Formats: sequence, C-alpha cells, structure tokens
Amino acid sequence: MVDVNDDFRNSCRSGKTYKVKELLDNPDLDPMACDEYMWNGLDYACNNGHLEIVRLLLLDPRIDPSETENFALARAIFGERYNSNGETDNNSFSNRKCIDERYPEIVRLMLQDGRCSIPTWIAEIDYIRISEPVKQILDQYIFRLDGPIYNQNII
Repeated sequence: MVDVNDDFRNSCRSGKTYKVKELLDNPDLDPMACDEYMWNGLDYACNNGHLEIVRLLLLDPRIDPSETENFALARAIFGERYNSNGETDNNSFSNRKCIDERYPEIVRLMLQDGRCSIPTWIAEIDYIRISEPVKQILDQYIFRLDGPIYNQNII
C-alpha cells in the first residue's frame, strides 16, 4: 500500500496538480511530512519549478514554508537539482542558473506570501550562482522601503 505522504511528495515532485489537489483533501495527509532526505512536498514543487502546485500549497493553512528554515524558497532561488537517488548533484547545484521563468515567479510568490524570508545563509553564498531575474526579485525584497536593509540603521 502506498503511503499518502509519499504519494503527495511524488505528485509535488512530478507536477501532478490534479493529484496534489486530490491528496490535499485526504484527512490522513500531513503535507509538511518529510522524506528520508528531509524534503516535503513544497520543497519538491519549488525545486522542480511547479508554479501552480506551489501556489496551491501556499493556500493550504497546514503548510508553513518557513517551518523548514525557508529551504523551499532556497530551492527555488537556486533551482537545486538532485539525482535519482536523492543526493545533491554538486556540479548542477553550483552551476545551474534559474533561466526558466518559473523559478523567479516561485521566488516572488514565496516572498509575497509573507511567511517566508530570505535565509540568512544566502548572503554567505556567492551571489553569482543566482540568475539575474531572481537577483532582481531578491534585491527588491531586501531593499524595499519596509525591508530589512533599508530600516537597518534607523532609530
């Protein structure tokens, strides 16, 4: 028998929006349940650029994108790729650019949600790994009038 949480994560990973909708109605589902690699459905949807699924998941009150230290947002920022064994493909992680327009839109959607914030460790990573469209979104978020940098030294 297939575990409902595994089925949910697999549906989020593969972009099966209809299946994700169906599983969200299942009372046995824990949408924040992680697999053995510590990934939940939102992580997989963000990582694989499934914008409609991310949008759908953010509407569910059981899903808190900040619960896992904003890693789902980080996965969208970097478009991190994992191999079929669930292990990081380091070459892909360090070199891949988010040129697909879905990733910047996912980053924007996650930041607009209000529960996400840019993980503090992102500042420590070489900014060149982030695509231009995503950099622009991050800069707009960080340097907005009510943002963390603009108000840093006020008062």
